[in-house]
Amino acid sequence: MGERVPVDPDHSHSPFRRSLGRRHRQSSVALARPSIAPVLMLLRPAYLRCLLLILPLAAIPLMAPRGPVEAQEADYVHSAPQLALEGRVRSVAPDYRSFDLELVITTSPSGRRTLLPVPSLRKVWLASPCYISPRGDGQRFLTPRDIPAGTVVAILGVQGKGGDLVAGQVFVGGTLPKTLPAAVPVPEIPEDPDAIILPPLRKGLAKFEPASGCYLGAFVMRDENVNGSMAAWERRVGKGHASYLRYVGYGKPFPHEWVQEVRRVGAVPNLAWEPNAGLQHVKDDAYLRKWAQAAANSGGPVFLRFASEMNGGWTAYSGNPTLYKAKFRLVARAMRKLAPNVALVWTPYCTPTGNIPDYYPGDAAVDWVGVNIYSVHHHNGRVTELAEHEDPLRFLKTVYDRYAKQKPIQISEYAATNFCLACKQSMPEFAIRKMQRMYGSLQKQFPRVKMIYWFSMDTIASRAAENNYAVTGDNDVLHAYRRITHQPHFLARLSPRLLAVGKRRSEVSLPLRSTKEASAATRRERKDP
Repeated sequence: MGERVPVDPDHSHSPFRRSLGRRHRQSSVALARPSIAPVLMLLRPAYLRCLLLILPLAAIPLMAPRGPVEAQEADYVHSAPQLALEGRVRSVAPDYRSFDLELVITTSPSGRRTLLPVPSLRKVWLASPCYISPRGDGQRFLTPRDIPAGTVVAILGVQGKGGDLVAGQVFVGGTLPKTLPAAVPVPEIPEDPDAIILPPLRKGLAKFEPASGCYLGAFVMRDENVNGSMAAWERRVGKGHASYLRYVGYGKPFPHEWVQEVRRVGAVPNLAWEPNAGLQHVKDDAYLRKWAQAAANSGGPVFLRFASEMNGGWTAYSGNPTLYKAKFRLVARAMRKLAPNVALVWTPYCTPTGNIPDYYPGDAAVDWVGVNIYSVHHHNGRVTELAEHEDPLRFLKTVYDRYAKQKPIQISEYAATNFCLACKQSMPEFAIRKMQRMYGSLQKQFPRVKMIYWFSMDTIASRAAENNYAVTGDNDVLHAYRRITHQPHFLARLSPRLLAVGKRRSEVSLPLRSTKEASAATRRERKDP
């Protein structure tokens, strides 16, 4: 069972746990000894002749043209929809991976809608995955075979090499206006000077992921020793932090003022957006679209941690994985469409572990995978429930081993007890030991952990729980935190190019770059993130 701690005056059910509860035991499975009889059968001459006939045919799909490079970067296509385009399908490729589009209407990222004087023929590649649904019905999905020649479609996507388009979403149906006659050919789609800067394409890296190192983050809103001030926190710990955390109840407005405070210290916000009244209130409605638009207009990158700790029975949105995944994908689609500067973070609690995979909404809906972990001296404020022996790396390893190959890992909340109410003892040495264990192991043992947040709050003084986690409340703990976070591996800020995402091009001095220039910059960023 987890501990409930109110952390936001507008939201009294923010979930972060000092207690880990009982963990599921991992059962071992005995593997049967494989038989070699099937292998010997395949070595018979008759079977070998069949294989020689079949293998060349099986290789044909592997030799098919792959299309523009952006078509293989599904994360980029779904996280940065630069163009909204409408037209009619002229022809469809036999493999259903692309089609020729008679382009009639273009809409730039800033909302400028243009009716072309004559249709422009463009090649459209379908990203993998590509969401295809009837226009006006985002809950029903179609397949590429449901887009025959002559169909009117609207697509959201990016422009790839050679002018080809790469679609992340396709809406089927509708009508097109009549185009005006013209005697001149239509030029390429021009760059919109008012366009919002979108996340750069960096091969192998997710949205806002550093090429190397680990962003520092913290929750300090309830740290009374710094009066909740991010600037005061950075002065105390002696180093900037790349991101700060806040909890927002689903149904509440976007926290404009706090987000701007975060940006003024040079950091980016991480919003834990929690539907504590139940998932039934999460709909494709005006509230969701207004919230997404506010995030888009907030002036920079945003990490959005929607409905975290869903695997624990203490949340109002636990217990129905199918419904949860549908609602997470709904929110992801809204952000992809309206707020490409938002990175979606999916964060379970470290226990229970058995049901964590049941709630994963899919790679297309998730940019980062997070996990919340706490190192406590006793569980539930009970002296009989000793937890001193628990290793935070064991909890991290469960999530890391399953998801780190496809997504960067974010330790969305971590803290260790420096005063335990259960045994009524100050224990800075316990907090320091666990802190060093977690932070000191990331670079070598868990290199794909790219962000970690310390939860700095005295839950005893606020009568919210039974542990003091505040780094700033004990000099020994503070000095230990300063020493370990001053290692070069821990990054104080996002790179200037990533911080520019979400701003208008006129607001920054970063030059526009071609694909080759972007690739060269990616190599430089890997050396100097």
